[in-house]
Amino acid sequence: MRNYETMNKNNAKYIIYKHNPPHLFLSNATYIITASTYKRKRFFLTEDLRSLLLSSILHYFSKYSWCIKAYAILANHYHLLALASENNTSLSIIINNIHRYTAHKINEINSTPGMKVWWNYWDTCLTYENSYYARLNYIHFNPVKHGYVDDPTKWKFSSYNEFCELDYPEAKKVEKEFPFDRVKVFDEF
Repeated sequence: MRNYETMNKNNAKYIIYKHNPPHLFLSNATYIITASTYKRKRFFLTEDLRSLLLSSILHYFSKYSWCIKAYAILANHYHLLALASENNTSLSIIINNIHRYTAHKINEINSTPGMKVWWNYWDTCLTYENSYYARLNYIHFNPVKHGYVDDPTKWKFSSYNEFCELDYPEAKKVEKEFPFDRVKVFDEF
């Protein structure tokens, strides 16, 4: 159950939750989204489980007409850049569906019905181009930051290679011009 206050201004909605971070919802805006597993447990250690999570993310965001721009799926968290649809308050519904479905599957695989899998998610509405590109790099280099690989091209569960395939010179330019080392994203995993 959520306790909240809402303020509508220019098709914007700001919701303050009693026990969760507040959320700003804007139509057609880009968000960086981070979600963490409960107690940072590495539920998604195998490629099959990371594939399950990724396919669930792609399915539910598409179902609600959001567009995933970038992603990185790791063993105990994920990061996304997503473009909101006109239904700007559907993000919590999307995340709830992803987490409910993947938790059910994890519990089914591990024979642990009812075990808590997900902790929370955080989102930030991006309003500047520099913020977008710095966070894009942050997401793509997250598997390197956490020691999974030494080069982002080696991580299968990231959109980095797809991004480079679209326009390699532009991808390298973005990496150089928009460093992510000062980006503040909750990422203590």
